[in-house]
Amino acid sequence: MTRKIKKLLKDFDISSFRFSGGMGGGDSGVPDDLLTTKGDTHGYSTTNARVPIGIDDQVLTADSTDALGLAWKSAGGGTEFNDLTAVGTYSPTKQDGLMHVVADLDGITSGNVKYYNDGSLIATYDSTSTGQYNEIINPSTSIQWTAAALTFADTTYTGNTGNLSGSGIIGNGYCMDFSPTGEYAVYVGSKRMLSFTNSVTPLDLSTYGGYTSYDTYNFDGGGRSIYIYSCKFLNDGAYIAVGNGTTIYRVTTDNGAYKWTSNQCGTDGQRLSFDTSGTGSSTTYGLDFNHSDGSKFYISHAATADIIYEYDMSTAWDITTASYNGVSYTTGMSASDMRCFVFSKDGQFLFTTTGAAGSTLLYRHTLSTPWDLSTASSTDSINIGTLTGSAAKINGGMVMYNNDSTLAVMNESSGGSNTMYALNLQLIFGGNFKTAVS
Repeated sequence: MTRKIKKLLKDFDISSFRFSGGMGGGDSGVPDDLLTTKGDTHGYSTTNARVPIGIDDQVLTADSTDALGLAWKSAGGGTEFNDLTAVGTYSPTKQDGLMHVVADLDGITSGNVKYYNDGSLIATYDSTSTGQYNEIINPSTSIQWTAAALTFADTTYTGNTGNLSGSGIIGNGYCMDFSPTGEYAVYVGSKRMLSFTNSVTPLDLSTYGGYTSYDTYNFDGGGRSIYIYSCKFLNDGAYIAVGNGTTIYRVTTDNGAYKWTSNQCGTDGQRLSFDTSGTGSSTTYGLDFNHSDGSKFYISHAATADIIYEYDMSTAWDITTASYNGVSYTTGMSASDMRCFVFSKDGQFLFTTTGAAGSTLLYRHTLSTPWDLSTASSTDSINIGTLTGSAAKINGGMVMYNNDSTLAVMNESSGGSNTMYALNLQLIFGGNFKTAVS
């Protein structure tokens, strides 16, 4: 009842009345108490009815499926953003109808992302993809993006190669590693020489070179008679761990310049004569670290080269605090030939080679718990010789880089031709695939 009608009733002293017909009153009128809550409004089916207020951020919209023809729903028209940074699937809230989709294709570093529209594969994006996907689409049922890692069998040769021979310094190559920024490589040659070489373009294998005698140290000098087969940069790049027999040396570098003088090698550097109980005491062949937090290191010995031993460090990256924790892993390689191994930077995978004459196989081992050798198992292998066209055995060291998407391997040949090859090894999904849907 309107205020005007109420006033007329009062003015004419009418105490009761009944609407009929055209004014919409009477039995079809809207009761005064129909609306009970702040924000309620009217709806109609066959009679007038209350449409209760919705919740915050909802809007009232026409809805033919609702008995009253109106319904409170989440506001539309906004943009939904998403980042895919790990293996998984993203399906936006809006799954059908006209929509605007934008995807940034530049963010993938390893693995790939597949784009599906109504269940059909539209495109596959990977680390080579660039630019944007920017389209108006009209799916009938669904759209989604699925991020995945590649399989070991998908490994390819990038074509990037380099050679560390020359100047009579390197001789046979036995191991190598890259500085944290990739500007320098350190390597062992002739079992005695520890050398540095700079890279014109970091992590471009073809640009490593230019080493001189100043960049090289002979561990066999000074009456030490040291044979070395392993070397690894520590976390900050200011130190290098060098394995020899039952001793690991932490060698200091010249303020990050990656050069040294003789008194910095094996004399002033930290030495760890580690506990060899149950691990063997012959020449250290392989050496690597837990790169996540520096809490562990791993070694293999010449006498039992097929076995990798796990050590704990009570102080991160400090090899003087290491102790054998009783965990070892038998790789199944040749006990007399396996000289190098490397972990992925996330500790999920371990890679080994046999080092046997003519062998160009690379083996992958999976750790169900990262960095825990007790959870390791042999998985599969690929033939590097087939990928690179080189018949030389792969026994000169391996380095993981580019967010675990690239593995550099170096062969060993008696003529000093120590060639590095870069493999596209994308066993994890890396990067950030960004989408916006509106």
